Amino acid sequence: IFEKGTDNVVKTGISGGKISKADKSYRATNQVNKLNKAEGAAKYDSRVVEKIPAGKGARQKALDSEKANANKNRKTLDPNIHKTP
Repeated sequence: IFEKGTDNVVKTGISGGKISKADKSYRATNQVNKLNKAEGAAKYDSRVVEKIPAGKGARQKALDSEKANANKNRKTLDPNIHKTP
């Protein structure tokens, strides 16, 4: 999830759910909608950074990817929105 205008990543995460036709995670879209409602404006949006195919070791690859992405964007992550890792 990133802030529109500045492109700062405020939350990163993984979802094993379906991807919409707009190439967005339904889970992230739900979170974005809640954040935007709380802000009173369309301040946030989401994007899929990486798709990891199902199979042996996929869960660990996804977790490792999430951690690497969080570390890369650590300085812009909002601690009130992004909890772990």
